[in-house]
Amino acid sequence: MGASAPNTQAARKRKENPMRRAKIVATWGPALAGYEHTKAAIAAGVNVARMNLSHGDRSVHEEVYANIRRASDELHMPVGILVDLQGPKIRLGKIPGGPFELVEGERFTITTEEIEGDGQRAGTTFKGLPADVKPGDPLLIDDGRITLRALEVTGTDVITEVVVGGPVSSNKGINLPGVAVNVPALSEKDESDLRWALDLGADIIALSFVRDASDIVRVHEIMAEEGRKLPVVAKIEKPQAVDNLADIIDAFDAIMVARGDLGVELPLEQVPLVQKRAVELARRWAKPVIVATQVLESMIENSRPTRAEASDCANAILDGADAVMLSGETSVGKHAITTIETMARIVSAAEEMGLGRIPPLGTKPRTQGGAVTLAAMEVASFVEAKAIVVFTESGDSARRMSRLRPAIPMFGFTPDPEIECRMQMIWGMNTRLVDRVTHTDEMIAQVDDVLIGEGLVAVGEKVVVISGMPPGTSGSTNDLRIHRVGDVHAEAVPHLHRSLQAIKALGMKAGVSLNPHTPVSVLEDVITDIDLVLIMSVNPGFGGQKFIPQAVEKVRKVKKMITVSGSKALIEIDGGVTLENAPELVAAGVDVLVAGNTVFSSSDPAETIKKLKQAGK
Repeated sequence: MGASAPNTQAARKRKENPMRRAKIVATWGPALAGYEHTKAAIAAGVNVARMNLSHGDRSVHEEVYANIRRASDELHMPVGILVDLQGPKIRLGKIPGGPFELVEGERFTITTEEIEGDGQRAGTTFKGLPADVKPGDPLLIDDGRITLRALEVTGTDVITEVVVGGPVSSNKGINLPGVAVNVPALSEKDESDLRWALDLGADIIALSFVRDASDIVRVHEIMAEEGRKLPVVAKIEKPQAVDNLADIIDAFDAIMVARGDLGVELPLEQVPLVQKRAVELARRWAKPVIVATQVLESMIENSRPTRAEASDCANAILDGADAVMLSGETSVGKHAITTIETMARIVSAAEEMGLGRIPPLGTKPRTQGGAVTLAAMEVASFVEAKAIVVFTESGDSARRMSRLRPAIPMFGFTPDPEIECRMQMIWGMNTRLVDRVTHTDEMIAQVDDVLIGEGLVAVGEKVVVISGMPPGTSGSTNDLRIHRVGDVHAEAVPHLHRSLQAIKALGMKAGVSLNPHTPVSVLEDVITDIDLVLIMSVNPGFGGQKFIPQAVEKVRKVKKMITVSGSKALIEIDGGVTLENAPELVAAGVDVLVAGNTVFSSSDPAETIKKLKQAGK
């Protein structure tokens, strides 16, 4: 099945509405195959891409990984990649030629023998099945869509009667409600897949069918052996996990309420309350929680969800979930891109109208980082701050800030690309990759560079900044300050006239560079002493950025200032200059265009330079 056509406007819309707080996890599969569909999915709003190792071979997943990374870089939209291990899931074997229809009252045999299955007999991935099943036990296939009852058990076979029929095909899951299945937390396949995922460059690992806190031990052992430790998500889908929920949340880095298997293993009427309890406890521990399975299930076939599904999605957000997940909707659905866009709208609407309905945390912090973030929340409210900025080396401070669910925007600054990807799972955290610095003044300068440069906060407005002292030390969150945006760079302005005079005294020409955050007004008293004004149209020091459109208006203001004052200064612009925006820049008053990437990445640099020179003519 193919996905709906990529939406070319999706990236623009996302940039214009950066305030959606809850995150979207989408599962990759045939419906999102290929680079263009991958790019469209990310542009539509995907924050975390799930690779489900229950399906597909490694070569397919490696291609998916490469497409996601490429599209993320091209769109300048970070995406976390979550590798979901199959876990000790009991599945049917291969059934070539399927699906086959199982009819009520007929016999169906599940065997441990290596066979090609059909409508009467199929293999299984779990060789211990005959030892764990007794006559009379129910067996549920495909998330409970098919119900079997064991009639007879031999050394290799479980012979069943079909109680509720339906289509059966390869690799469908088998659930044994009420049966304590004797399987390890990680199969041999899982261990191999985990090592592969670590080597591939995954950001997050999900462990299926977690039963207790000890299930993470072997995962951490393998990570230690491979020299790479990643956050691990515990999938809550077994009754034992519900019984041990608090311990699991404490041991793991995040949880997923996997309602498909959970609703088969437990009475389905218990699932909503398990979901609410899981969200509540996870927030107390500052652990992200994902609500998954059948969120917009009908969109596998239909272009619109049911009203009940829309309510389910919105209520997960109002419960306080960090993220909602799409499974079959995006992996095999007919309307994959539309589904992502629909979920983004539902989430945004729920937050716009119901953010205040998210329950308060209900507990006091027990760590230094927790105390600092709580204080930041209160201070931000008192000073009417426009944003909260969190500098983080590990993502811990971001999680602790996020669990408080503040109404104002939050920005997570980190120098580590891996941490930026991991933070895509955290509610409300708009991430920015910044240079590593060694002084808090440099950190505050980065706040101005990003917030003013991107037009997120106006000069003179207040923000609250959380960081650690000394900078760069993980787990050292101990600093909270109120910052008036623009103050750091404004301190250098009084010295500008003196510097220009000194340059002139040496017989040289003098130029001034305006970063995106710097207002044009700083040049009013010195414009006649300046020979060149360089306007940066990207934030210097941050690679891979797009042209900042506000730069065009800044050019116009400087040109007017030059004309009125009689200055002979030239205007140069640097950053993101292309053949498309060059004519507008020249028309606004630019004299010199700096277009490095546009020239050097072109197939004919000389011709590109010629076209740039003709811009505006």
